[in-house]
Amino acid sequence: MDPLPLHWYDIFEELEQIEEDVMMMFLMLFCFEEYERLYLLKTPCRNSKMSGHAYVMELMNANPTRCYDMFRMKPNVFITFSNTLMENCGLKHSRYLSAYEQVAIFLHIIAHGITSRVAAEKFQHSGETISKVFHRVLKAICKLGVEIIAPPNFDEVPPEILHNPKYYPFFKDCIGAIDGTHIEACIPIPQQIPYRGKKVEPTQNVIAACSFDLCFTFVMCGWEGTANDSRIFFECITNPENKFPMPVGDKYYLVDSGFTNMPGFLAPIRGERYHLNDWRNSGRVPQGREELFNYYHSSLRNGIERSFGVLKERFTILSNMLPYPMETQKYIPIACCTVHNFIRKHSKNDKYFDNYADEDMIVEDSEFGIGASSQNPIDINISRAHLRQMGRVRDEIADQIWATFRGT
Repeated sequence: MDPLPLHWYDIFEELEQIEEDVMMMFLMLFCFEEYERLYLLKTPCRNSKMSGHAYVMELMNANPTRCYDMFRMKPNVFITFSNTLMENCGLKHSRYLSAYEQVAIFLHIIAHGITSRVAAEKFQHSGETISKVFHRVLKAICKLGVEIIAPPNFDEVPPEILHNPKYYPFFKDCIGAIDGTHIEACIPIPQQIPYRGKKVEPTQNVIAACSFDLCFTFVMCGWEGTANDSRIFFECITNPENKFPMPVGDKYYLVDSGFTNMPGFLAPIRGERYHLNDWRNSGRVPQGREELFNYYHSSLRNGIERSFGVLKERFTILSNMLPYPMETQKYIPIACCTVHNFIRKHSKNDKYFDNYADEDMIVEDSEFGIGASSQNPIDINISRAHLRQMGRVRDEIADQIWATFRGT
């Protein structure tokens, strides 16, 4: 077959060039169409007529129950709380969000344990904005916590003891109770082992002290769920950086049986019935001096269990933690305790506090409290003389309670 003339090769080259140009033109048209669809003619994602600010303002002027259900506090408390964060903690209005809306976003998340995506739809902002607001308000509330999570006046007898003949004058030197609880943690699977303690789910171990009006006076968070409770307690009271409010003079805290009965910390008598449900389930009354002391001790120390009960019932995020960095997760319980104290001080007839008003109420999940008998307490370097001293204090209280009980 004879070869084609040279001009045919030129024609083929021109056709190939035209084909490439056409393909390039179609590719450019496709790119322009996609750009127009994504950036010029896109449907707005959050264009609800009810903006986040309008939603908050509506709740402030609606039935107070709506505000309470959404933010876990009454409208007047919400306004006071927001103003306090602005005046004392550096929270400010931003270009697009008022401080009130920022506080509302934070409270809504911790109250209901919702994700940033759900909050973004609720308040009509991007997920990135919601995340920034959450951390901004978290920082401000923790700053407020330095002031509001504080010990009571050690020179005064707590009114809950002074005006209750069941406890006065026996526990007149008592300033509060100490216990712990496990807060759910959201941890990547390869890092979960240290956080899997008494529960199946990963948790962080939180230790706290409270006064008998159910306000927290000290909170320490961030320990892994497997951490020994006594070890956390020892770290709290021996490390000055923790700023634990140590009792002075004859004052003391009530602690569980997992701790040493030593100056400043009054433990129950071991080997005897102690927890309230030990009597509630058996239907019997305390028998003897030791059991009666333990019953009074448990009933008074139950304030810390009830405080944790109020806290967890009010803030769903504590039992359904969101996947924030662990550095953020450890500050969330502190923020919740701060809000808890603020509500206690500024709101009367609060539903959650009213639900836990009974001093003999058995709080579910208390078996996971600090000092549980399933853990071995660590040795604390206390002299025998100091141990005997606190032992005498406990014996004197037990003798007084027993003598009053018998009418002698």
